[in-house]
Amino acid sequence: MRVLVVEDHRELAETLAVGLRREGMAVEVAWDGPAGLERTSVNRYEVVVLDRDLPGMHGDDVCQLSVLELLLAAGGRVVSAEELLERGWDEAADPFTNTVKVTISRLWRKLGDPPLIETVAQAGYRI
Repeated sequence: MRVLVVEDHRELAETLAVGLRREGMAVEVAWDGPAGLERTSVNRYEVVVLDRDLPGMHGDDVCQLSVLELLLAAGGRVVSAEELLERGWDEAADPFTNTVKVTISRLWRKLGDPPLIETVAQAGYRI
């Protein structure tokens, strides 16, 4: 399994990397948001361990590349906010948070017009 650890506290990042490598995983480490975003655009990872409070770019902004990827991979199928939260973040994410809505709004701004992401009332989002 290929894993990316994006963590600015070097000792914590290295400790995580060592533990994951002991379990047989291929691990890369990035020290800030822009480096993490660059690595995810170049390489494919099964898991990204992502600190939210990163220098250079907030972890939520790095996590947007996964939301867009999930929507593209759905091939036009509606993806619920709950599924995006579960698959784009982790199981500890608050299900009552507006993180998905904020992330979708940021993606709309970045992707421009015409909007590629459609909101499906009471169901979720799709491309």
